[in-house]
Amino acid sequence: MENNEWLESWDRRIRKTIESEQLFRPEETVLVAVSGGVDSVALLHWLNRWRHFLDVRLVVGHVHHGLREKSADEDQAFVEQLAKSYELPVLTQKLSWTQRPQSNVQALARKRRYEALVMMAQRTGARKIALAHHATDQVETMLMKMLKGTSPDGLAGMPIRRGFRGIELVRPFLYETRQMILTYSTFFGLKYREDASNMSLRYRRNAIRHTLLPVLKTIEPTMERHISSLSRQLKDDAHFFHALAFRFLQKNAVVAPGIGELSRASLEALPASLQRRVIHLIWSYLQRSPDSKQSILSFSHLETIHAFVMEEESFSMSLPGSIQLWVKKDRVIFYRQPSPRLAVLLLPGSVVAWPESNMLLALLPLQKVPRTMIGAWSGETDERWPSFLFLSDTALASMGKLTVRTFQPGDRFWHKPDKKVKEAWDDLGIERPWRARWPLITAGGRIVWIPPFFLERPSNRITPKGETAPTFTSDVCVSESSYVLFALKTRSRWPWEHQHGLDVEREGAVDAKEDWTELEFDG
Repeated sequence: MENNEWLESWDRRIRKTIESEQLFRPEETVLVAVSGGVDSVALLHWLNRWRHFLDVRLVVGHVHHGLREKSADEDQAFVEQLAKSYELPVLTQKLSWTQRPQSNVQALARKRRYEALVMMAQRTGARKIALAHHATDQVETMLMKMLKGTSPDGLAGMPIRRGFRGIELVRPFLYETRQMILTYSTFFGLKYREDASNMSLRYRRNAIRHTLLPVLKTIEPTMERHISSLSRQLKDDAHFFHALAFRFLQKNAVVAPGIGELSRASLEALPASLQRRVIHLIWSYLQRSPDSKQSILSFSHLETIHAFVMEEESFSMSLPGSIQLWVKKDRVIFYRQPSPRLAVLLLPGSVVAWPESNMLLALLPLQKVPRTMIGAWSGETDERWPSFLFLSDTALASMGKLTVRTFQPGDRFWHKPDKKVKEAWDDLGIERPWRARWPLITAGGRIVWIPPFFLERPSNRITPKGETAPTFTSDVCVSESSYVLFALKTRSRWPWEHQHGLDVEREGAVDAKEDWTELEFDG
């Protein structure tokens, strides 16, 4: 094939990939991650050639890892000069280390690199970060995962686009081999930097690249193309099954920050493959907590959960990432222990958000509450929401300050001192994982009201301490001087729902894993 024909074929394939995968949008800013190596230099060169056709603004981003001082300084100077030659803006950042990592160096450096690139993208207004991963990287990734153990979804390797920390990572070269990129670089005489660490066999990826891949190619020269094709098929399958799992959770799961619940019957009815994905998705949702650490829910964990759900009536177990699993009769609850919360004043006319239970608690004058809501409260609903309590101004004054807090051992009701809150929760089936995060309204240290409980009107009796019980009721009150204490459910959005404008059916459900889990090597 003539050189021009080769180049036209190459350009046509890359443009087709960008168009079919919708990697770029007109008039958007794209941060191109450039290490100085051949892959990223070729990517920057190609994008710069076609930036007017793509109608994008390019910004070069380079991260100095601070681990190879002299050579890394030269890499940075090379990238800065390269960007200058293309008349493109360039941002650089040098990582600082309080202590040089002694193990897992590549993974730690990779994490810090992505953090720095995201910050650069935010500074420039870029919504995309273009990475130079290619098909050979994908093959190496799949072999690495296969050797150390992975799921079918993990074996699919790197996605060509994915949401990450409010930015989208895109990989225009993901369907092209390293040899094709080298041919392109040779064609244009591109200069690039060589990283000596890429030759060290102490890193597993390098060992696969320099020892295993050459052997496999002698057995089957086209193995890269076949494995890359398998990756795309597995990724399509993963999109489909994750979309099914995501829709199942939307329909069947009750979620709040740090907790998710579904019925055992609905989970048992799923095929084993889909059940594993549902369990992994809801576990991943809980891992999105800001204080969570990266962890892995392995196949053995999933199989253990599956066996227990199918065979044991009640059990609890600890999962990776400080996640707890609670199963009792027909309820399956995954949760993280909530952080201790301070009591919050609930003043007349105020609204308090209690996010760990997805509730808004309000104490508003009756005349400020729409009559349509009052009408809704007077009827029956399946879950008894919204729940409410009417308080006369006299009752409110006699109670003193109302506070919102969580459960404390020994809590009892104001108008029923012999009734423990724990007993009421048992009666209504509010299980232990919810209790530590459920809001209680207190006055004078005792419980006035707990949503969604409807309290009966007491008959002006004297409490054991000689106090007159205040008048409060769940009946509709007509006094204009009354206050309404009520709770409303708020909807907790899945963290990957409508992520960065992506179609949930296509991409979002696959991105359910913790952000760092699937970040891969930069060539």
